[in-house]
Amino acid sequence: MGLFDGVFKKEACAVCGKEVGMLSRSKLQDKQYICDDCRKNINPFIRSDYITLEEFRQAVRQAEQDQKLLENAPSDSSYLQHGSESIAVKHYYTKGVFTIQSNRHRNAKYPPVFYYNEVRPYDPSANFVEKQMGSDPRRLGNMNLITLEEKHASDGTNDGWTIQFPYNHKGIRNVQIEIGKDFDANEVKAFYDRVRSTARWRENTKSMQREQEMNMMNTFSDVLKAKMTGGNVDEALAKGKQRAEDIANGKEKEGFFSKFFS
Repeated sequence: MGLFDGVFKKEACAVCGKEVGMLSRSKLQDKQYICDDCRKNINPFIRSDYITLEEFRQAVRQAEQDQKLLENAPSDSSYLQHGSESIAVKHYYTKGVFTIQSNRHRNAKYPPVFYYNEVRPYDPSANFVEKQMGSDPRRLGNMNLITLEEKHASDGTNDGWTIQFPYNHKGIRNVQIEIGKDFDANEVKAFYDRVRSTARWRENTKSMQREQEMNMMNTFSDVLKAKMTGGNVDEALAKGKQRAEDIANGKEKEGFFSKFFS
């Protein structure tokens, strides 16, 4: 076998069947291949060598569901732009998610979606233990390890920045936002501070979830009481639905829990 035989050898994509060369495919954890066109259908932050073919198909379905989740949802955006290069983080508070969009991921079919409650602190040095032993060193907590690191060239000059945070997904162990060296340092720092607000949105989302769970329990209690005493069940349900809307601060026409009471 020649030195470059592997480069020119084509493999069939496990999803669409198209035969592609090394430069136009990715290898999955279970040694199967997917072509670049099929790979565009999943979150671009997912590493293909971390997932199996079945998990890849799940990621495609998840990406489609995530886009439906964002439809007509209110958002708040943080932008960083220099010339033709731009980076945006959009918070969808009522949905519990945020997206990261940049020129680096422009070939992806959908903007990547991340869930606040999956941003979790862990000890990066434990990655090797996790990989070798199968244990999970991530620990739940109230603080997010969202860091900003300045990169340096061999001569010590600035070579850009990386915003990074750990994420609880088999295919995404770390989310990295790469920022080019041509951006203004003060603007990068301000952008980083805004991105760190993800931690606050996460806490707000968790608080909202707790309130909605309590509302659900209270509504069930009110409905049960109405049935036992001959009260108005529809009225109890209507009050529960209204409370769900109030908790969502009126930012959605109909939130998840209010749909539950429909």
